[in-house]
Amino acid sequence: MAEVKTITAEPFSGENTIKMVKNLLRYDIPFLLLGKSSIGKSYSITELAKEFRVPHSFLFIGSEKPSNIEGLPRLVGQKADTGDILEFFKPNWFPNAPLIQKYVANGKKLFDNKIIGAYTGKKEALKSGKDFYALNNLLEVLSKLKWESSVTTSQNFELINTALSTSTSLGKKLTSKPVKFERDIESEKQITDPNLLVKDEIRDINLYLSTILGYGNFWLILDELDKVDEREKDKYAPLLHIVRERHIKDYSFQTLNDGKGAMVPSKVKSGSDYRVIKTMIDEAIKDGLPVLDGRVIGIANATSEIEDALFRRFLHIVVEDVMMINKPEPRLADMRRCFDAINTKSDEKFGGTGLLGGLEMKYIPEINLQWQYGFFPKLLNTTDGQGNFFYLNLMEKFAKLSKDASKNPEKYQNQILNATKTSALYKIVRNNFAVVNSSGQEMSPSDSKSLRESIMDCINLQIGVNTSVEQDIAPEIATAGVVEETTTDLLREDIMKTINTYLESHSEEDTALLVGAQMEEEFPSQDLPTPISVSNWVDRVLSFLRVTMYNESKVFEQMEINKYLTPVLLKTLYKKVLSAKMDENAKKFAIQKVSLFFGKIFQTDEIKPEALTFHPDTVSEQAEKMLTEVLPKLEESYMATDVWFLIDQMSKTQQKLIMFQEQYGELYSSLKNNWGEQITEVADTHIDAYDLALKKTPQTKPQRIKNLTIKLDRAIKIKSIFKGE
Repeated sequence: MAEVKTITAEPFSGENTIKMVKNLLRYDIPFLLLGKSSIGKSYSITELAKEFRVPHSFLFIGSEKPSNIEGLPRLVGQKADTGDILEFFKPNWFPNAPLIQKYVANGKKLFDNKIIGAYTGKKEALKSGKDFYALNNLLEVLSKLKWESSVTTSQNFELINTALSTSTSLGKKLTSKPVKFERDIESEKQITDPNLLVKDEIRDINLYLSTILGYGNFWLILDELDKVDEREKDKYAPLLHIVRERHIKDYSFQTLNDGKGAMVPSKVKSGSDYRVIKTMIDEAIKDGLPVLDGRVIGIANATSEIEDALFRRFLHIVVEDVMMINKPEPRLADMRRCFDAINTKSDEKFGGTGLLGGLEMKYIPEINLQWQYGFFPKLLNTTDGQGNFFYLNLMEKFAKLSKDASKNPEKYQNQILNATKTSALYKIVRNNFAVVNSSGQEMSPSDSKSLRESIMDCINLQIGVNTSVEQDIAPEIATAGVVEETTTDLLREDIMKTINTYLESHSEEDTALLVGAQMEEEFPSQDLPTPISVSNWVDRVLSFLRVTMYNESKVFEQMEINKYLTPVLLKTLYKKVLSAKMDENAKKFAIQKVSLFFGKIFQTDEIKPEALTFHPDTVSEQAEKMLTEVLPKLEESYMATDVWFLIDQMSKTQQKLIMFQEQYGELYSSLKNNWGEQITEVADTHIDAYDLALKKTPQTKPQRIKNLTIKLDRAIKIKSIFKGE
């Protein structure tokens, strides 16, 4: 028996667990909720399904007969040579696809006729599917609507987004007037005949919206997965097919989009623009194509007895806090807080009898194919920029970092690492992976910690978050983040997918402008963005340039699209960074990344300037915008510091310094004439900083002394060649 010993000091909240559940449903990742009995696992999922009005079935695996899972066999004929011909009855839990088809189709009509006209926001953005937040907010608001009584058949509802409520306001009205919804009260005949349509307009709109947004329109909930009797292990084989293929015998409960479902992360055009998904579903409804889109949810009190192949098909979430779909009354909330304190004390004083005490868990010791090609690509996607809770949650953690920490690289780095360990992504890592014995139980907590941290490092890299600290810069402007020298396969794939999606219906020139607009939208939305969030955004922008300049073998090979893309993205980068309300030193560092990037191209990779070509009209247009939109914000000090970093990279050795003067004579002369004074001043700043650092460095650190001496000498040499003498 192994207890969960790697829980963070602050348990992952029930509220955030609900958010994880919703995001996993949207990404069609089968998940397994784990935890002790009576902590809200089944109840919360049931409540969520009822609120969304999603058709759902519960299968209590521990007590179900195998025939109830996969359907009873039936004789359909005989052949002399092969004997009886058997097929299978559709199992009782299977979704009623024709009814769901009618619900979703009617939901679209109601959405167009009752919502769009009265909507107070941008009607076209809602109607087209461009605005993810508008669609999702509408679904959340509709899900909270309650009929006045059990016999109410018609009612006017105010659609109010209470998430935006203040002390003086109940929230934001989504429609200019109340919306009238109607329903039928389910009759006895309708209860006994599942094929009869029961009118419910709120349900139909909800189901249409949930289909568009990726929540699906049928949920299969597999409860008691850990309670299968040893003699009934054959239940796991059909369950494996259900989880993996959404298919049992000849019946599939994922038929939308040729069986691929909504596929939100890969089909969204950009930044949570859902037009592609909505258009696909609207056309399917119009043409009478199937729209059934099923999801699978697992629930268990332990994992130790679940068959290994099935166990690995789920993403596991340990419930650390009571899951609440709706906030309780104040009195009940107070009661809960009081009892939570008792649970915590029980864990500490009485051998673990609280929420997590004695929880038996199995872990995965490696990143299997399901995770490599299924779960992680969906979790780490950047296509669904505004809707990916896991990425946004990580950025939220970074937003809480101390602003002053950027002045202390070591402190800041530790803060970044600690922030990742309280994120939703790290919770998934620690709930699923560990160094294990033959039974899948955790062996060494320290080894498991190391494994999890390594996985998290890889995750951060894959989504473009760099947690290292750039040390090769002057101490006074040290901050977090460096330009990555490589682009991961996943990031490359994501970038090319974005570019190719735009290219399907746009020219290369227009595609470059669209990518630029997308990058503008992805810039950190906080009023006061943290240095690391801006730094990571810059890395993402530069990744588009890197991918379109280097092939998969990391060999320089400029793509045609890059000729349009580079000037657009450079203008976008400068404009957004310089306009941001953030620490000035952090701004400088973000801008300097551009020089580091091109310095590497021309020096380390020894690329000739003439190898990079650009479309003249695009360059001209973006140059004009630089003059009007960027240069007014670009102080000379920024430009001087930026240029300094380019020169610094081109002058790593005496030989390179001479090459710079000779090989790039025209550039050198221009910089000297136009920027010589400012560069000399910057050089003096660096010389003073390195000299001070040398005086403070103890003799016991010879390598540190050596590195500082090299940098000091280089700064002195650069100053000497740029003196205006």
